[in-house]
Amino acid sequence: MIDQDKRQDIVEERLRSWLAGDEEGIRHAMLKIFLSHNDLSIQEIYDHLSLTFKTSYHSVSGMIGVVSSRTGILAGTRNEKKRCRLYRLREKHMPVVRRIISSHTRRQERASSPDAHQKHFFPHRLTCQEDV
Repeated sequence: MIDQDKRQDIVEERLRSWLAGDEEGIRHAMLKIFLSHNDLSIQEIYDHLSLTFKTSYHSVSGMIGVVSSRTGILAGTRNEKKRCRLYRLREKHMPVVRRIISSHTRRQERASSPDAHQKHFFPHRLTCQEDV
């Protein structure tokens, strides 16, 4: 059996790997929601995220499914009253999620600070739908 420290390392590695593919920041935003709220349905998470990101209910559902099954940081319980499943961040994983989110936020702040040597901004990816 794997000791608790090794399990935490595996969870952290999987979570960092999943977050590495987060170009828009939606995955980080979802984790921030879980840090500040308990027992959320997919619809409630979608409502929060759709205010900032262009997303669909199904993509939010997929993200929750992946992070829940792959990393194991979410616990889901059936709510008969609302007739849905409610998710919450497991208490034992809150410190690692906070650490990862805060390190990401600090990196973003450093990356967005203006560079004195950079005179022009060239985006690394296209943003127009026609160009895709």
